[in-house]
Amino acid sequence: MARALASLAALLSALCVASAAWAHATLVSSEPADGSVLAQPPKMVQLHFNEDVTPAVVGVIDASGKARDVATRAAGQSVLIVLPDDLSQGTQIVSYRVVSQDGHPVSGSLVFSIGAVTGAAPPPKAGPLPVLIWLARIGVYLGLFAGVGGAFFAAWIGQGRADRRSAAVRLPSVSSVRWPPSPCKGSISSTCRSAAS
Repeated sequence: MARALASLAALLSALCVASAAWAHATLVSSEPADGSVLAQPPKMVQLHFNEDVTPAVVGVIDASGKARDVATRAAGQSVLIVLPDDLSQGTQIVSYRVVSQDGHPVSGSLVFSIGAVTGAAPPPKAGPLPVLIWLARIGVYLGLFAGVGGAFFAAWIGQGRADRRSAAVRLPSVSSVRWPPSPCKGSISSTCRSAAS
């Protein structure tokens, strides 16, 4: 019993250590914060992660929709992005792709505005399309349920019938069994032919 408990404890501790190794870097915070509206353009954007990262690709799209060149550098668990001095009023998008300690790329974006928010997305249109999509999904699920379930049911019922039929074939009827068996049955020897005549 003690050996089983020790094995279970070792397994659980190995799983806990392994799950920590599988974790990727995540963005903890940023300066300016995502979605913030600033009065003056910032000189720098700071991205703070939960582990050391190396910047791979960092880009800024300004309020007019143009991609801007930026300088980046890693500082421990942070990525520092130096912004251009001539950012216009409006919404700016910072996109990033960094490589975490375990070698996995992590990407994301943050949005901040200078002065006022611009370029808001239009509200989604309501229409029959979402309803039709849900009806199609329900139809597919019902079809799968009936088709796969029906096939399993038919195989299960058919298997039961086959077992009963094969049992009937395997057991000969009482009237077809003769005792003692004839030595000449199926034989072509001359002694069996003379005995039969």
